[in-house]
Amino acid sequence: IVWRPLAGGVWSPVNLTRTRAIGLEASARGSRTARLLGRDALLELGAVGTVTDARDRSNPDARSFNQQLRLVPLWTASAWTGLELARSARGPGGLRLWRGTTLRLDLGVQATGRRTTTDSGSLALPAYAVARSQVRLWREVGTTRITLGLIAENLLDARYEVVPTYVM
Repeated sequence: IVWRPLAGGVWSPVNLTRTRAIGLEASARGSRTARLLGRDALLELGAVGTVTDARDRSNPDARSFNQQLRLVPLWTASAWTGLELARSARGPGGLRLWRGTTLRLDLGVQATGRRTTTDSGSLALPAYAVARSQVRLWREVGTTRITLGLIAENLLDARYEVVPTYVM
């Protein structure tokens, strides 16, 4: 099933009789605990990459034959890093403020390759990359985790389209 635009900007699913899809995915992830600012800190890194060769094999006489499927990128990639730091500071009178509270900082990038928008592959949306960050504070209270967070999307102010005419 592929999605095709109809009149008026409405998209509709269309069944293809034959397709061939071959793909590969690779990922790596690592973490390390170290001392930072006198506290134990957890640093995490990771990356994932995919290649998807998905082709229309329905009609050998059609212009779409053996073309990459519409809106399916040949490649995608993402990478991320996170830093987690448990904090225990002393307040006035020696009271322990923030005991059991954890600070987490995350940064990630997601990239998507060129995607064709026509059956023949003659038009395409360009590749793009989007970066995001997140800051969270959390505390365990009994069996419940209370979280306060702030997320910033599209840090590089990228102009991109996930589907044609819908600019992000």
